[in-house]
Amino acid sequence: MSGPPDRTGEEGMVVTGERAVRSAGGLPGEAAAPEADAPRVGSREAGPLQDTTAPRSPTAGERVRSMQVGGFQAGAPEADSPRTRDSDRGAGATDGASGPGRRLRAELEAALATGAPLTPEGAALFRAGAGLGHAVLDREMRDALGALRAARDVDPFSNPIHLMALRLSRRIDAGEVSFSDVEQLIQRLTAGAFLAGAERLGARIGETDPTANARIVRGLIVDLARDPESGAAVPFETFRAAVERASFGIVFTAHPTFALRERLLRIQAQLATGHDDRGRRLSAPVRAALVHRALVAEHRPETVLDLGAEHAFSLTAIAGARDALIRVYEIVFEVAREFWPERWLELRPRLLTIASWVGYDLD
Repeated sequence: MSGPPDRTGEEGMVVTGERAVRSAGGLPGEAAAPEADAPRVGSREAGPLQDTTAPRSPTAGERVRSMQVGGFQAGAPEADSPRTRDSDRGAGATDGASGPGRRLRAELEAALATGAPLTPEGAALFRAGAGLGHAVLDREMRDALGALRAARDVDPFSNPIHLMALRLSRRIDAGEVSFSDVEQLIQRLTAGAFLAGAERLGARIGETDPTANARIVRGLIVDLARDPESGAAVPFETFRAAVERASFGIVFTAHPTFALRERLLRIQAQLATGHDDRGRRLSAPVRAALVHRALVAEHRPETVLDLGAEHAFSLTAIAGARDALIRVYEIVFEVAREFWPERWLELRPRLLTIASWVGYDLD
């Protein structure tokens, strides 16, 4: 866990419970890691790597991505920075996907269409006034950066990023771009990157509907209770041994960076899962409101950071896992009551153990 845990509730843990049930019963299927179904963001699987030592012109895909709205493409991939390029390809790998990611982009476009100032008035260092505005400046800088990258065919030793910074500095000196324009653009890109993170998180965790996840887990528990050949119930002791054996131990380990406030982390988790903290599906108006809050929020750490705050994050993660595990055990008892109505109360399910080791490393 690279940062304070997102509390996705039972939907994030039911998938883990499914894998634990598969292991306990020896059912077919691999106990794959949650990210195995999709290329890891920033990995070589997300897109072919190119030789960064040779000069090249931007590809067609890069030109298209460089014009994408907000932080879903905070800047076209820079060939001189493999990390940036790989991360960009990871985000772009879900461009064609449907679902929450596409909805987030549509809602982001709608929210940015007005071109209204984004930085919270109390947090802005420069008063918004007459100027280009963040929308125009974003478009102009993307176009200019694309042209500077294309110029590497003529001057392979040039650095498009440095040249872009120089060009922006000169425009500020000439009064063509205000400090407010730059501040608002930073807010635009920051909020867009935040929403892109929600998109990637949603792509990783898979099914997020609590009802659908409960149905999946129930099917797996029923498979443990029924003989695969005869279809009859297995001996109670066989089922009991399967569900009372801890097959996995979940330990939350982390050195949180505290890069965002808790309320923003919760917004990101809700947008990623499409559900609120209670498992209720987000309506379109609620989703739009959350996107707007992310756009105008001050993206910074909490004002007070101490060991108590770090410990609270770990407790939040454990509480979410506990709630999910309780739901899995409820399903175990429901199935057992159907198959063994006289003995189901004897069960003490223990499919998973949950613990936390948080670094408390604040140096």
